[in-house]
Amino acid sequence: MKKLLIPLVLIAFGMMTGVANAQVFEDYISSFSGDTAIVKTMTEMQGETDAIINAIELDENPPEGRVYGLKRGGFYFITRQLVSPSDRPITLAGMDDTPMATGEDDAGPPIFCGTTSGGTAQNGDMIQYNNDVTLKNAIYMPAATDGSQGWTFLVSGSAGNTVTLENVLMEHTNWVFMQSNSHAGSKLYIDDSYFVNMSGVATRRNGGVYDNVSNNTHTVNVENSTHVMAAGMMYKFRGFPINQAFFNHNTFVNCSGQLFTTMGYQSNWTVTNNLFVNSNVQAYHPGLDYGETDQDYLPMGIINVDTLRTVNDAGNEVLAIDSAWVQNNFEGDVADFGPDDRHVLVHLNGVYWDARLDQIADDLNASQDTTTFHSQMITMNSRTQALFDDDATYPYLTEGTWVMEGDPQFTETNELMGTMVDSLIKWSIESATPEDQATYIMTKWRSDGNPANSDNYHTPDWPVNADLSYSNAAYLSGGLNGYPLGDLNWFPDEKANWVADSAAEHQTLAAALENGEIVAVEGEQPATPVEFTLKQNYPNPFNPTTEIQFVLPKKSDVVLEVYDLLGNKVKTLVNKTLAANQYSYTWNATNELGKKVGAGMYIYRLKVGDQIQSKKMTLIK
Repeated sequence: MKKLLIPLVLIAFGMMTGVANAQVFEDYISSFSGDTAIVKTMTEMQGETDAIINAIELDENPPEGRVYGLKRGGFYFITRQLVSPSDRPITLAGMDDTPMATGEDDAGPPIFCGTTSGGTAQNGDMIQYNNDVTLKNAIYMPAATDGSQGWTFLVSGSAGNTVTLENVLMEHTNWVFMQSNSHAGSKLYIDDSYFVNMSGVATRRNGGVYDNVSNNTHTVNVENSTHVMAAGMMYKFRGFPINQAFFNHNTFVNCSGQLFTTMGYQSNWTVTNNLFVNSNVQAYHPGLDYGETDQDYLPMGIINVDTLRTVNDAGNEVLAIDSAWVQNNFEGDVADFGPDDRHVLVHLNGVYWDARLDQIADDLNASQDTTTFHSQMITMNSRTQALFDDDATYPYLTEGTWVMEGDPQFTETNELMGTMVDSLIKWSIESATPEDQATYIMTKWRSDGNPANSDNYHTPDWPVNADLSYSNAAYLSGGLNGYPLGDLNWFPDEKANWVADSAAEHQTLAAALENGEIVAVEGEQPATPVEFTLKQNYPNPFNPTTEIQFVLPKKSDVVLEVYDLLGNKVKTLVNKTLAANQYSYTWNATNELGKKVGAGMYIYRLKVGDQIQSKKMTLIK
């Protein structure tokens, strides 16, 4: 892998010069291309920093479509926060739109980050946006040249503004890359972006992309973006439902905390065509991070939904969410907002967990005397599953297919993948200690092996240090209309075709969300499965866990059990009524008492109504 290097002399000179002396807008502009003013790099400014900030501040009466262009391979360092004008939006855009996932040229995208001046590192809250802001085609880092990193990159300065990220790379954050800063009505649109190494402090809650903080965000729309190595909660809804949450064709790899941290009050939520690998793995014990997580003290799966009504101290049933949100987003009286107004679509998502991750909960339970830790490597907890299964009460909570077909078989993740899983396990165990008492920091996915000591800490690996295209056939055609699951930027030819189809796909998903429908993939019928099918477990042979999948043609009473070869029942995995769908359950080689069983052959038996199918599987040591 090639890596960008920065002349240390240039950095030092920039640190010494500090704030520029020039006071004329054109002094910071190398050329114009229509309404785009191409900002001089630090090299062109002879090491002077803050060229972007000075250009924006001195740009009097700019045209409505003003763009501040950033040159490929250019460095744009700042020593102070960029406070955007309140009377106009700003757009910062690299001049080359080559996708981050597949770019290979030597120059690399432009870099916007902090530096050190007068002993003070400008390494957090890099941009305060007081109007709409768009960032495109560049690397934006809440990190500084001295190797430190900040809490966020973008922080809201007022309510109701829109942030658009398009083809950006962001690395390093102590908290999240963006937060609403208690301002309601923010809108966030993320496309074709790459987020990596979201870690830095010993707090399991921190290290993600977006935090809703303490007011309702209007829109979070994330599509064709990749997330690699995250310590904490990725997208935090908290107890404040987002007016529209849309996650389509995204890839998540080695993200420790909850992917969607929510108390379960969300409506108008679409989660489709994503690929979740070794993510949502932090173990849970009742009450952990209660102010942000499940209010019934349940572990949170990838999707978490709760009822909206609760009983207050006076014994009255009340809405558990802000009534102002209901009034703003629901046509009708607050008192009339009921279960059939909840719309959530979860369909065609790929999920895989490395078997080694099972040790997280096991190791924590072994070291605790009174607290029981539970795995959160589940698609939904029991309450959420029950709500989705209750079609009579919740007709628009729609759970379609989970594609759980084993390892995606990434094309090239190099030798770091094994090391990163080890770090993910260690972090997830140690961060379960009381808040901020962990001493271990998650390892960063960087090619130099020791990024904390790197002289160019603020410069990511370029090209990006992974190829997350994959060869698993089930995932390659598992998406809507037969497209691959996850971020399509790893499949350029498929991405080009999808772009032509994307408007139609969005309309299809919007209709499915509204009507409570399951959308078929290409070649399938849009209705329920047509036959009762028990699949061979995967992997097989296995140690220590295996997945057992089956398909139901209609709502049925289901019993899934494991037996030894003598006919003795070892474990009941399922015993309940399930809706027509595809299901996957994990057996971790334990009996009904939770004790490990010996190696050998076992039989798993599925009873659906009065029909029975069974298959053999082998546990190895």
